[in-house]
Amino acid sequence: MLDHKSRKDLLWIVLTLSCFFRQLPGDCVNNPLQLDPPSIVVRFGDPASVNCNTNVTHHGMGWESSLDGVDMMDDLQSITWNVENISHWDLKPICYITVDVQCQKELIITIYKPPDQVSISFGEHTGPMIEGNQYELQCEVQNVAPVRLLNVNWYKGQQLVKTDSFTNETKTPVNEIRTLQVSPQRGDDGVQYRCEAVLELGPEGPQPPPINKSDPLTITVHFGPEFSNCKDDEQLMEGESLVGYCTATGNPLPVYYWEKDKNIVDRNTPLNRTSNGKYNIIINGTIVRSVNVVVKYGPEISCEPIYTVEEDHDFRPNCTVVGFPKPELTWYKDNMDILQIPHKMSKEDSGQYFLQASNGNATVNHTLEVEVLYPPTDIVELESAQVSRGEDVYLKCSSKGNPPISYIWTYHQTSNVQVVHQDGVSLLHIKHVRVENIGTYKCTAYNYLREKSHTVRVDIQGAKAKCPIWISPQESVFPYTSANVTFTCHSSVPNASLSWEYLNQTYHGSTLDINPTSVVNLPAWNVKASCYGHFVRFDNCTKNISVRMYKLPDKMSISPVNHTGPMIEGHNFTLRCDILNVAPIQSLIVNWYEGKVLVESKRFPTTRNPDNKTLTLNISPRRNSASYTCEAKLDFGSNLTKFDKVYYNAEVYAIPVITTKFPARVPLFRGYPEKLVCEASGFPEPTITWSFNNKTNYGNQTVIDSPGEYTCTASNSVGTVKKKVIVDMKEVSCDLVLMPAELLVEYGDSASANCLTATPSVHTGMGWEASQGAVDMIEDVQLVTWKLDSLVHWDIQPICFLKTSAWQCQTKLPVTVYKLPDRVSVSTAGHRGPMIEGKPYELQCDVYNIAPVHLLTVNWYKGQHLVAKTWFSDSTKTPVNQSTRFQLSLSRADDGIRYRCEAELKLGWVKTSSKMASQVLGLTVHYSPQVTSVVEIFNETSEDGMLNCTVEANPPPSYTWSSSLQKEFNVGHPVLPLSSVGSGNYTCTASNEIGSVSKMFVVRVKPRDGNHTTFWAIVGPFVGLAVGMIVGYVLLKKRTRKI
Repeated sequence: MLDHKSRKDLLWIVLTLSCFFRQLPGDCVNNPLQLDPPSIVVRFGDPASVNCNTNVTHHGMGWESSLDGVDMMDDLQSITWNVENISHWDLKPICYITVDVQCQKELIITIYKPPDQVSISFGEHTGPMIEGNQYELQCEVQNVAPVRLLNVNWYKGQQLVKTDSFTNETKTPVNEIRTLQVSPQRGDDGVQYRCEAVLELGPEGPQPPPINKSDPLTITVHFGPEFSNCKDDEQLMEGESLVGYCTATGNPLPVYYWEKDKNIVDRNTPLNRTSNGKYNIIINGTIVRSVNVVVKYGPEISCEPIYTVEEDHDFRPNCTVVGFPKPELTWYKDNMDILQIPHKMSKEDSGQYFLQASNGNATVNHTLEVEVLYPPTDIVELESAQVSRGEDVYLKCSSKGNPPISYIWTYHQTSNVQVVHQDGVSLLHIKHVRVENIGTYKCTAYNYLREKSHTVRVDIQGAKAKCPIWISPQESVFPYTSANVTFTCHSSVPNASLSWEYLNQTYHGSTLDINPTSVVNLPAWNVKASCYGHFVRFDNCTKNISVRMYKLPDKMSISPVNHTGPMIEGHNFTLRCDILNVAPIQSLIVNWYEGKVLVESKRFPTTRNPDNKTLTLNISPRRNSASYTCEAKLDFGSNLTKFDKVYYNAEVYAIPVITTKFPARVPLFRGYPEKLVCEASGFPEPTITWSFNNKTNYGNQTVIDSPGEYTCTASNSVGTVKKKVIVDMKEVSCDLVLMPAELLVEYGDSASANCLTATPSVHTGMGWEASQGAVDMIEDVQLVTWKLDSLVHWDIQPICFLKTSAWQCQTKLPVTVYKLPDRVSVSTAGHRGPMIEGKPYELQCDVYNIAPVHLLTVNWYKGQHLVAKTWFSDSTKTPVNQSTRFQLSLSRADDGIRYRCEAELKLGWVKTSSKMASQVLGLTVHYSPQVTSVVEIFNETSEDGMLNCTVEANPPPSYTWSSSLQKEFNVGHPVLPLSSVGSGNYTCTASNEIGSVSKMFVVRVKPRDGNHTTFWAIVGPFVGLAVGMIVGYVLLKKRTRKI
């Protein structure tokens, strides 16, 4: 039972609760508020939006929130709590409404943040792990919220091994660490561990839930070492190694080595007979195993395969035989005879010897080739030969010896001699023997022990040997002022003995120095020198050379004899050529040239050297000037010529000569002044004048416009000449008609035109002057035709002319030559690919090979409509390539439009088509999405209703939907079913590479019948709180009583 004080306290609690429930916003048994959505999951920093709806009449509704609350408003049935950036962690937004009482509903909101980083580590351990030991891995999750929704998953490779969860109710970001106990085995070496942080945010959260993974952590497991195939005693054959014995495994791979007698042993080294003993295996300086090794081996023979010994010397082969036990030796020759060693050898003892060694364990054999060496024997089969010219000669040299014999021939080298060594003999072949082959031939047979020689001779019946020497330089003519001249005597025969004889003296050696003074002191300025050759295998002979010195003239001159000043054309004169101090005179030739023509030549006998010479020439010069040359040439024969020359230009005066040919009488047509030209030649240059009616005009031209006598006078210092011309006045009458009056012709086509006189009259002829198809003057006609089968001149100007005895008239035919273009093309200028709506662009039209360009018009077509024309003023008549541009700016309606250009020649009456069109150029226009209205409202939902966001754009747009609750959804679809959405604002964004556009859909769903869930969601916690306070108070009193 409760005492009086307890009953009093309980009554106070009940009254307090009663008062509390009186303050609740009305009874709210049927709470008229609905939240859409009723709960949300939102990432910290992201926007959020929730609609609060009602279907009852009220005095106002609003949102209470520590972030972006909404003040109470009336006259609306829906109010939105909209936050651009969730920046508070402990948010409790409440929607409230005032009817007769106040009702409210709290929004369930979960605010999350994925971790900044997830990492895995060894914790307090570093380095490799040891097999079987315990270790702790540590996963650290940094800055994550809310931690109660966090799971940490542990993976070994791809296998999930553990999941850690959390009960911490903290809503703000925290750092959490979880651990995993591991005991690695050797099979785990290289295994990768990782951990994942997963936020389980429920169905309202993002799907799949946010997962952050750590980098993989690779573990290294160390174990061992362990040995296999390892016995205490091993017997190995010589040549085997320790590889494969006592193999160690472990991680890291054990580093060990073998040791014998405290010396490190390479286990890869083959064992030999000295390798017996105890071997230790060392790891980190410690002996971990020991093995006793015994090496077994059989007999071995060390002996050269070939043994050489000179004749009459002992055979003592240097062979070494080893083995254990000691082997027994036996010698055989030719596999039969047992041989006693040492043995004195003869040349017949060469052959094969066989050595056998045996020690009971094995038997080995060795074969030995023994060569007995001996010097060459006497040469046989080599004899002298006397043959006829052109025969083939064969000389054979043969000898025997060991080592094999080599041969050397000593003879005069020529191109027709060939030496061949074969089958132990040497053959010398002289092919088609000639004089150069006469001489001795020595054959030497040798090896390193000794040599043998034999000499024979080859002669040709009735012939003597050709001298194998020559002298250089071959030039034997030198200026007398030269330094010493050196001549060298050469021979094709090796080891030839050469000498010179000069001025009765002998000089030994191949060279001879000659002082030019010794030659100049001789009367003829030349001397002979002789080279003598002495040969061992060839007949002696001599070669001579003639050495000559020369001196060009000190001076040469040409002068007229008994005359000064200019020469007169047609008179006779004499020229004199003086040549001073030239040698040798017997080689001198003096030539006279008039221009380039040789007119006189003279030689001179030997008198003395050097000497002076004079030569004269009689001339009769022609007008203007004459050139004369005197040439002094020293001719030594064999193209050895030295020369000097002097020139003389004679100045020749000539009386004038009028060179113009014009008739004695000249017609002059009234109204058409003429020009008379008078030209004359002479030297000095003549002066020309025209005289008429006692008036004189200086110069070679005069214009005449009156009849009478005109006189041309040419004069210079030599004389004067005149020529008269009578000028007669004539009346002009000319009337020519062209049919047609002008021509328009395509290049390469035929063309023709007639020319006729309108009033026939007597004339001397009619014709056409033209660069193509000219018509020579024709007499006795009144019509002449200019005609071409193919016109190929672009700037042709045919002229029809008519001549009479007194005058000439003419008229020009206008001709236009045209050519249609080879090709017309249209393209975009400076741009490739699609065009952008509204931007400026240019199209270019290229017209190829068209003429004349001033008749060209370029027409621009958009589809079938003419939109522009371009004209040209260029006067070029030959074909050209012409380009023009057209500016345009396209709209979306122009997508796929087709442009073309057309080249048109304005040819007037020509029937041939004068237009050529380009290819059609299709244009692609890219434009951004566009909507007709930016907001569309839906007041009801139905099963088949759609929010349709389809728009036109090029390229086709991509679609993205968003709402106040979801950042992005229904990506890529332009249509959203109404049945899948509730009340709210839905924004569709259509975008392509050109631009983007957004459209908002406002959906207002009619409220359904209410229930009491919302009411109890608000009131329930308060009722629970009250009951808890009462129960707690009763229990407290009971406890107090017991105390």
